[in-house]
Amino acid sequence: MSNNLEFIADDRILSEASRSVCLENIKTFAKIKNVQIGQLEKDVGVSPGYLSRKKEGGRIPLSVVEKISKKLDVALISLFTAMTESDVFHHYIKAKTYNAIGIEKTESGFCCYVTVGGRRYRTTPFKTMEEAGAYMSQCIGKRRKSK
Repeated sequence: MSNNLEFIADDRILSEASRSVCLENIKTFAKIKNVQIGQLEKDVGVSPGYLSRKKEGGRIPLSVVEKISKKLDVALISLFTAMTESDVFHHYIKAKTYNAIGIEKTESGFCCYVTVGGRRYRTTPFKTMEEAGAYMSQCIGKRRKSK
């Protein structure tokens, strides 16, 4: 794993897309964990607005990203991996920070969803309502066990 981190930390290799994914994931995980970005910046020892300024460009030291991953209690590699809507759904289920949860019929099938601040995050579709219901029960069951 440390070889991957050295690879990520190399300025010549860390692309703008990687930095963008990292910053977007920090924002997403902070929202999931109900952590304000300003408080996160303060907690990891960077100046207010630091992360916003990095959207415009510039290097983000790996040491800062490591501190952020620890503060948000997520794996470091998760901050560098693009997330699908289904990934976000699972993180909200795990963190228990959603407003509502349910199943809805879509053009593609039946999707489990969580609602957070008026926005829905959905799983990939299931063919039947029964499959979606069984999956949702499994997710909620895991959630209850983690308490």
